[in-house]
Amino acid sequence: MSRLKLILTCKQVSRTLLEEHYRQLSWHRKLAVRFHLSWCWICGKFNQQVIDMQNGIDQYIDHELEDPVPSNMQLPDDTRERVLKAMRDNQQ
Repeated sequence: MSRLKLILTCKQVSRTLLEEHYRQLSWHRKLAVRFHLSWCWICGKFNQQVIDMQNGIDQYIDHELEDPVPSNMQLPDDTRERVLKAMRDNQQ
C-alpha cells in the first residue's frame, strides 16, 4: 500500500495543474496540490494563470457556440489580393 505523499515539487504541481482532468484527480492528490499551493506563492500565481486561461478558453468556446462566424463570410477581392501579395512578398 502506498503512503500518502503530501510534499510535491513545483514541477509535479505544475504538471498536475495542467492536466486536462484535474477535477477527476484522487482526493489525496488534490490535497497534496492544495497543501503545496498554500505555502508556495509562485505555484499559486501559476495556478491562477491556469484558471484564468481555462476560463478564457471556456468563454471563447461558449461564444463560438452561441454566435458562430458565418461560413459565407469572405474578404473583399481587393483586400484578399493585397494580403496574398504581402504573403508572397514576405516569402521571398
